[in-house]
Amino acid sequence: ISEVFGYGVFARDTIHPKTFVGEYVGVVKKRPLLMRENLYAMRYPTTFLRKRDYYIDGEKMGNFTRFINHSPNPNLEIESVYFPPFTRMIFTAKRKIKPNEQLLFDYGAEYWKKKSFERI
Repeated sequence: ISEVFGYGVFARDTIHPKTFVGEYVGVVKKRPLLMRENLYAMRYPTTFLRKRDYYIDGEKMGNFTRFINHSPNPNLEIESVYFPPFTRMIFTAKRKIKPNEQLLFDYGAEYWKKKSFERI
Protein backbone atom coordinates (compact mmCIF):
# COMPACT_ATOMS: atom_id res chain seq x y z
CA ILE A 1 0.00 0.00 0.00
CA SER A 2 2.99 2.31 0.45
CA GLU A 3 6.77 2.42 0.75
CA VAL A 4 6.43 3.15 4.49
CA PHE A 5 3.87 0.48 5.41
CA GLY A 6 4.56 -2.08 2.69
CA TYR A 7 1.75 -4.39 1.71
CA GLY A 8 -1.69 -4.47 3.27
CA VAL A 9 -4.72 -6.74 3.44
CA PHE A 10 -8.24 -5.50 2.77
CA ALA A 11 -11.65 -7.10 3.31
CA ARG A 12 -13.36 -8.20 0.11
CA ASP A 13 -16.72 -8.64 1.84
CA THR A 14 -18.25 -7.78 5.22
CA ILE A 15 -16.59 -9.71 8.06
CA HIS A 16 -18.71 -10.18 11.15
CA PRO A 17 -17.40 -10.11 14.75
CA LYS A 18 -15.64 -13.29 15.95
CA THR A 19 -15.31 -14.58 12.37
CA PHE A 20 -12.15 -16.58 11.57
CA VAL A 21 -10.08 -14.55 9.09
CA GLY A 22 -6.93 -16.63 8.67
CA GLU A 23 -4.04 -18.46 10.29
CA TYR A 24 -0.56 -16.97 10.65
CA VAL A 25 1.69 -19.54 9.01
CA GLY A 26 5.36 -19.96 8.22
CA VAL A 27 8.29 -22.03 9.38
CA VAL A 28 8.54 -22.71 13.13
CA LYS A 29 12.12 -21.98 14.18
CA LYS A 30 14.16 -21.67 17.32
CA ARG A 31 14.45 -18.01 18.23
CA PRO A 32 17.61 -16.52 16.67
CA LEU A 33 19.75 -13.79 18.17
CA LEU A 34 18.72 -11.42 15.37
CA MET A 35 14.94 -11.93 15.56
CA ARG A 36 14.57 -8.15 15.76
CA GLU A 37 15.60 -7.92 12.09
CA ASN A 38 12.85 -10.26 10.86
CA LEU A 39 9.69 -8.22 10.24
CA TYR A 40 7.60 -11.40 9.86
CA ALA A 41 8.55 -13.20 13.08
CA MET A 42 5.75 -13.99 15.52
CA ARG A 43 6.25 -15.65 18.90
CA TYR A 44 4.97 -19.22 18.87
CA PRO A 45 3.38 -20.12 22.22
CA THR A 46 3.27 -23.78 23.08
CA THR A 47 2.97 -25.90 26.17
CA PHE A 48 5.20 -28.60 24.69
CA LEU A 49 8.29 -26.46 24.17
CA ARG A 50 9.82 -23.68 26.24
CA LYS A 51 7.42 -20.77 25.68
CA ARG A 52 9.84 -18.12 24.47
CA ASP A 53 12.24 -20.28 22.48
CA TYR A 54 10.27 -20.58 19.22
CA TYR A 55 8.67 -18.31 16.65
CA ILE A 56 6.82 -18.53 13.35
CA ASP A 57 8.89 -17.09 10.51
CA GLY A 58 6.53 -15.92 7.76
CA GLU A 59 9.15 -13.91 5.86
CA LYS A 60 9.75 -16.30 2.94
CA MET A 61 6.99 -18.86 3.45
CA GLY A 62 3.52 -17.88 4.54
CA ASN A 63 0.15 -16.66 3.35
CA PHE A 64 -1.72 -13.35 3.13
CA THR A 65 -1.78 -12.90 6.93
CA ARG A 66 1.89 -11.88 6.98
CA PHE A 67 0.85 -8.66 5.22
CA ILE A 68 -1.66 -7.55 7.89
CA ASN A 69 -0.42 -4.22 9.24
CA HIS A 70 -0.24 -2.82 12.78
CA SER A 71 -2.70 -0.45 14.39
CA PRO A 72 -3.19 0.64 18.00
CA ASN A 73 -6.93 0.45 17.16
CA PRO A 74 -7.12 -2.95 15.44
CA ASN A 75 -10.14 -4.64 13.91
CA LEU A 76 -8.56 -8.10 14.30
CA GLU A 77 -7.20 -10.02 17.25
CA ILE A 78 -4.86 -12.97 17.23
CA GLU A 79 -5.38 -16.03 19.38
CA SER A 80 -3.46 -19.22 19.96
CA VAL A 81 -5.63 -22.31 19.63
CA TYR A 82 -4.66 -25.93 19.92
CA PHE A 83 -5.78 -27.91 16.91
CA PRO A 84 -4.04 -31.28 17.08
CA PRO A 85 -1.26 -31.85 16.64
CA PHE A 86 -0.13 -28.18 16.80
CA THR A 87 -0.85 -24.83 18.42
CA ARG A 88 -2.04 -22.43 15.73
CA MET A 89 -2.13 -18.64 15.63
CA ILE A 90 -5.43 -17.44 14.17
CA PHE A 91 -6.90 -14.04 13.39
CA THR A 92 -10.54 -13.28 14.22
CA ALA A 93 -12.57 -10.12 13.73
CA LYS A 94 -12.94 -7.92 16.85
CA ARG A 95 -15.87 -6.06 15.32
CA LYS A 96 -17.80 -5.79 12.08
CA ILE A 97 -15.38 -5.00 9.23
CA LYS A 98 -16.71 -3.32 6.10
CA PRO A 99 -15.80 -4.25 2.51
CA ASN A 100 -12.52 -2.59 1.38
CA GLU A 101 -11.52 -1.81 4.99
CA GLN A 102 -7.89 -2.60 5.80
CA LEU A 103 -7.37 -5.53 8.19
CA LEU A 104 -5.22 -4.49 11.16
CA PHE A 105 -4.03 -5.91 14.47
CA ASP A 106 -1.93 -4.63 17.36
CA TYR A 107 1.56 -6.15 17.11
CA GLY A 108 2.09 -5.54 20.84
CA ALA A 109 4.83 -3.83 22.83
CA GLU A 110 7.20 -6.83 22.61
CA TYR A 111 7.29 -6.55 18.80
CA TRP A 112 8.36 -2.90 18.88
CA LYS A 113 11.02 -3.47 21.57
CA LYS A 114 12.74 -6.18 19.55
CA LYS A 115 12.70 -4.57 16.12
CA SER A 116 15.65 -2.59 14.83
CA PHE A 117 13.61 0.29 13.44
CA GLU A 118 11.63 3.18 14.89
CA ARG A 119 7.91 2.81 15.55
CA ILE A 120 5.86 4.46 12.83
